[in-house]
Amino acid sequence: MEKKIPKKESGKISGRESPTATGAAHGPITVLNPTGYRAPIPQKSLSPRSASLDGKTVWLVDVGFSQGDRFLLQVERWFNENMPNVNTIFKRKLGEYRFDDVELWKEIKATGDCCIIGFGGCSTCCPAVVGHAATLESEYIIPTVHLVNDFLGVLADTKAYEEGVLLRKVCMTMPAGKLDETLWEYVNGNDTCTGEPVMPKIIEGLTKPPTAEEMAEGIITPPRSETLTATEEELQALFEENWWTDFRPIVSPTEERVAEMLKGTSHKRDEVVGKMRVTSTRPFYEYTVENVAVNAVMAGAIPEYLPAILSLMATEVSPRQSSTSSMGALAVFNGPIIDELKLNYKICATQPNYNKAHSLISRAWGFAGGNATGGSRPGVTTFGSVGNPIVQTPPCVAENEAVLPAGWEPLHVQKGFKREESVVNAFSGAWAWNTEMVFSTEDWEWQFKRWMSFGVPNRECKLLFIPEEMGAAFVNLGFDTKEKMCEWITNNCTIPRYHYWQEQEVINYKLGPAQQGQEPYASWLAAPDDFEVPFHRKVEVILTGLATNARFSACECAYEKSKKIDDWR
Repeated sequence: MEKKIPKKESGKISGRESPTATGAAHGPITVLNPTGYRAPIPQKSLSPRSASLDGKTVWLVDVGFSQGDRFLLQVERWFNENMPNVNTIFKRKLGEYRFDDVELWKEIKATGDCCIIGFGGCSTCCPAVVGHAATLESEYIIPTVHLVNDFLGVLADTKAYEEGVLLRKVCMTMPAGKLDETLWEYVNGNDTCTGEPVMPKIIEGLTKPPTAEEMAEGIITPPRSETLTATEEELQALFEENWWTDFRPIVSPTEERVAEMLKGTSHKRDEVVGKMRVTSTRPFYEYTVENVAVNAVMAGAIPEYLPAILSLMATEVSPRQSSTSSMGALAVFNGPIIDELKLNYKICATQPNYNKAHSLISRAWGFAGGNATGGSRPGVTTFGSVGNPIVQTPPCVAENEAVLPAGWEPLHVQKGFKREESVVNAFSGAWAWNTEMVFSTEDWEWQFKRWMSFGVPNRECKLLFIPEEMGAAFVNLGFDTKEKMCEWITNNCTIPRYHYWQEQEVINYKLGPAQQGQEPYASWLAAPDDFEVPFHRKVEVILTGLATNARFSACECAYEKSKKIDDWR
């Protein structure tokens, strides 16, 4: 049964001056809101506090991210030297930092009086730490202070709002890569966001009675106006202020234009297409057919493109992730839709700006994905350390099915669809990109292994882009199917076990599961140092592009989901 979103109130922009001299001469227009819908938030109270830590047991919980344990050990040292009547217990939670450790929470409840938890050092880990603090406070009634990276302070407060708890935090510089002496100075220094002394602030956070505001309970309904009314110039400024655009001109999504766009699908405008979040530790937002159509209008798309855009959004793969690693997304199109929309699979096949359909569908996916979760606002919903150009306009690549070598199946057929079906395949975590020239027949194995071992082994994934004239070169190496090539890469591209477990990303994401007994990581952790750990576990291959040189490319990204485009006509 299809799910629908009820309509909400309209809103106007007031007290805003037009950014241009001619703006006042233009009459107001009404446009539809491009953002998705967030569920109401149950508001919860902080737990009661004891007036003093004297004789109490304080748990120090490391979530296992980027050497946060080393900072917490300095906190433990401070208590030992300055408050010896306080009993401290240090422990790393089991599993990856994102997930609850219910047995540990129960142990803290049974044996402890309060908790310090950290370190929230990235756009996924910070809200995870805040989420754990909220669980300890509201479900286990344990006074808790959480520690986060200073540039993520606003994110920590935003996540606390999303959890419905006014939590208490301390901010400081990332501990990773710092000497213990430096971390000791941090402990004896000041909160880098507020300037307050770190340890007094932690102690106050664990002992000061909750305020009336911190004790409030009820339901928070996130504000959202269904429509916005102002001059076109004011609306452009508003959309930019809310990070709903890419700062290039947009088409104002008036009711009339959105109605015209909706002619591209038979689905009702209030039908829910899916749900999306910027990272796995933030809340989901739902979005409707109308929401997607609004963003398609803004991007300059036409109704014929709407089924493809809806299908992309139905995969629920966000092209605007919050990733500090600057990860994006990309999509591969298969089937009759390629010729129907005249998608490019020749020269510059992965670049949106060389094909109208590619450009506008990609832009619409970027808009719809970013706005589904409220807008891509730096410091709130997006945190790329150096950024990534494909986050702005995620590539939508067409596979050149007509020239696939014998035995090579199109990607959508590999995923269980029929050749005659139009399908979009979505990939997440699009990050590092690399290119290579044709391998020497005498040394191709070493060259192939060296080339494919770029990026971080924690990611375990690649997508290969092979231009049409280069397919035969891989067949000549014995890869008469895509599956054989993927299997060879998995079995032969490896990293010694010692070096694998020294990688910080591997420690962040794989050590916890390994210690919990999750395979294959548990076996890799127990193996001898010279054991060869597979660099990849998820590899895909498509044929696209034109060999203007004897080159091919690969992108570090992971296949997530495929959707039939005809389902959204």
